[in-house]
Amino acid sequence: MNTTHPVEDDPELIDTEAASRLLGVPPSTLCTWRSTGKHDLPFVKVGAKVRYRRSDLNTWLDARRQTIASPLAHIRETTPVIVRASELRAIFGISRSVAYDKIDPKSAYYDPSFPRPVKLTGAAIGWRYADLMRWVDSLHTREAA
Repeated sequence: MNTTHPVEDDPELIDTEAASRLLGVPPSTLCTWRSTGKHDLPFVKVGAKVRYRRSDLNTWLDARRQTIASPLAHIRETTPVIVRASELRAIFGISRSVAYDKIDPKSAYYDPSFPRPVKLTGAAIGWRYADLMRWVDSLHTREAA
């Protein structure tokens, strides 16, 4: 009589707890993904047991690898801290006149979420790059909602 259990003895197959540690998500999230089919994460069902193949999880993770966290991340490293009005179009696609409209409360295009400029000299202004990036990120968040 054979008392070994191939599913339990196969080091390639891991349980939900081990898979959750490997992926860095709670076991309940894996359960939700299984029941809804979200993310198309492969699993093996043997009776009441749910197992994951390590190779499937690694393949799934590799398919989701990203090299740029944000579409504008490559610009962040090469852009000066202060962005002048004349540079807004090249970096953000915003003309000087649109930027001034966004900061003018009397304008029909006033946007209270648009960053306030900083005064550089008597007449020169610029925007902190980090403030502009937060504004762009907030636009992406609003679009996703």
